[in-house]
Amino acid sequence: GNAAEFSFTSFTFSADDQALHLECALKICVQDASGALLDPSCRTSCKFFYLGGWEVAGEALTSGLRCDAPGIPRSQSSRSNGDFYTAPMSESRIVGGAVVEQGSWPWIVGLNSGSTHWCGGTAITKNSGSNPDWILTAAHCCAGSVSIRVTVGDWSQNTLSNSEVTVISTRIIMHPNYNGGTLSHDYCMIEVPNLTAAGANHQPACLPAEHIQPRRKCYTAGWGTTSSGGSISTNLQAVGLWIFEQDYCSNTGNAGYLDDSMFCAGVPDLDGDGVIDGGKDACQGDSGGPLVCEVDGQPVLYGITSWGFGCAAANYPGVWGSVAYAIDWITETMTT
Repeated sequence: GNAAEFSFTSFTFSADDQALHLECALKICVQDASGALLDPSCRTSCKFFYLGGWEVAGEALTSGLRCDAPGIPRSQSSRSNGDFYTAPMSESRIVGGAVVEQGSWPWIVGLNSGSTHWCGGTAITKNSGSNPDWILTAAHCCAGSVSIRVTVGDWSQNTLSNSEVTVISTRIIMHPNYNGGTLSHDYCMIEVPNLTAAGANHQPACLPAEHIQPRRKCYTAGWGTTSSGGSISTNLQAVGLWIFEQDYCSNTGNAGYLDDSMFCAGVPDLDGDGVIDGGKDACQGDSGGPLVCEVDGQPVLYGITSWGFGCAAANYPGVWGSVAYAIDWITETMTT
């Protein structure tokens, strides 16, 4: 047989108050009867590199988070179908993630055209009585729609469960500065009938008063494809990504396509080769869905999945609409 077989593993841990990442190529080495290696070069090799200030956090968002003041901004303690972007298609994106526990993302909603999953969105209110509730999503998910079906409490695309409640939008309001060519100001507010019937399966995410600190690790989720051009995910998936500074993102393939209403998130250059790492991202079908950061034990919505060049490609991190940038418009829309 072969003198060596390979497998790979990686670990992240703290050392000298910095996050140290260890990546190893584990080799199963074949020896002769005397114990000598048949392939003298067969050794397990590892490389170390510092995360350089990138937050160390778990692979999944903490389960059971709830927002104590929905609709009130709190402080911290698409994909386009033009030549430059990947088209949102009728489904829009999670790559490198994992299926989440049912009910652990109670703020995420599915937007549907008939029975077809189109985009994601985020519940941002939990109103009482006959007062309507609000969903925040991407404008490119709303463009051209007269009404949108919104499903709350969904987890599996193949199974209709008792936790699901589907309503029809009563108003669709796109940001007045939305640009369908550049996806600038990619925001849309969807008013829906009161979601009280959804019970505990409807729990809104908090709104931010300012943008999240760069290099924090946050989480995005959706029923989108698990690879560029792939098939839709059956069950809700999520993945952890780091928030990039604008200058950091401007040194990637996204340079020249960003404005202040956007920010990038992905996997930083952990291997030190000068190129932003890939492998984790949103993808087709996740558009409009949430990017949530845990702040003081609460889920805060900082991003709306918007666009990217392909999915999870090295040097091309995904791009999200900044909720903090549009917070005045969001709060004003809910009161008019």
